[in-house]
Amino acid sequence: MVNSLGWTYREPFFRSVSRNYRIWLFLGGPGRTAVPGWELPYLAGHTVVDTGSAGMMLAAARRLIADGETVAGILCYDEARLVASATVARALGLPTSDPEAFARCRDKAATRAALAEAGVPQTACVAVGFLAEAEAAPRGSTRNSS
Repeated sequence: MVNSLGWTYREPFFRSVSRNYRIWLFLGGPGRTAVPGWELPYLAGHTVVDTGSAGMMLAAARRLIADGETVAGILCYDEARLVASATVARALGLPTSDPEAFARCRDKAATRAALAEAGVPQTACVAVGFLAEAEAAPRGSTRNSS
C-alpha cells in the first residue's frame, strides 16, 4: 500500500483486507507523513520512503522481497503517487495500469491532446503556468503549452 491518506475512508479497507492479507505500507516523501498512526493495528510492517519516487520505492520493494516478503500487488489511492506506484508494479511484474496513461490523466493538456488525437472533439483551451500567460492567451485558443 502506498500512503494511506485519511482514516475516514481508508480504515474500513485496512480493517477488511488485513483479516486475510498482510499489508505493508510505504509512506513518506514531500507533503506526506512518514509516521504511521491509525494504520498500525492493520500492518505487517511499514517502510519510510519517498513515495513520489518510483526508483526509491522499487529499491525498497526489492529489499522486502530479498528479506522474504511476498509482494502480490500494489495499491495506491494517492493521485500524486499513481505514476510512481504503477511504475513499480510494472517493474515487479504485477498487474497495473499503464504509468503513461496515469500521467496523461493527471496532465490535463496531455489528456486533451490524447483525446484530440483519437478524434474526440475538445473545447478551446490553453495550458498555462502563470496568470500572465492566461491573460495574454488569445480568446478561443487551443494551443497547448506548459
